Amino acid sequence: MRIILATMQKTKSNLYLTLTTECLTLRKPELRDAAQFAAIRSNDAVNRYLDRQSSMNTGDARAFIKTIRNGIKAGKSYYWAMSFTGDHKLIGAICIWNLDEEKLTAEVGYELHPDFQRKGLMREALKAVLQFGFERLCLEQIRAFTHEANERSIKLLAQTGFVRKKGPEGDLDDEATEPGMTVYRLNNPNKKTRPV
Repeated sequence: MRIILATMQKTKSNLYLTLTTECLTLRKPELRDAAQFAAIRSNDAVNRYLDRQSSMNTGDARAFIKTIRNGIKAGKSYYWAMSFTGDHKLIGAICIWNLDEEKLTAEVGYELHPDFQRKGLMREALKAVLQFGFERLCLEQIRAFTHEANERSIKLLAQTGFVRKKGPEGDLDDEATEPGMTVYRLNNPNKKTRPV
């Protein structure tokens, strides 16, 4: 799969990029995405393993988008609206956030409307975002928190190289603070990373 890094957006950090994959365009969320954001973030199947309010109206979605855009502008998070290339309709979202500039780590999060799940689209988007995180942001490690019962998310993470970290006693070292949550990690394949 060929991943193309598209033109640079004018942001304070000058790091945000629109990403294009074989099928998808990952772009900055816009206010006109509010209705689709509300539909995705209110979907019971999407929210099944998430600890968040499951109902979002268009006004809530607009406020959410403004918050996202401010985070992008400040270089504090990187959030992409997912759509098929050539079609502006939002089908999901993916982000890099919880950046730790000292440890060079961050967290990845994602959500996809159920109509578009099980088609390999999130794997395609995740690969592009991981490339951005490791090459553009020079991260040493990216983490993903997922629920232990979310088999699709765990499979996606395994397919893209994430692993659960084991502690010195061989037990799983999750660092997750919410019950049922697990932590998966992926080290930058282009660097020798220091232990985190």
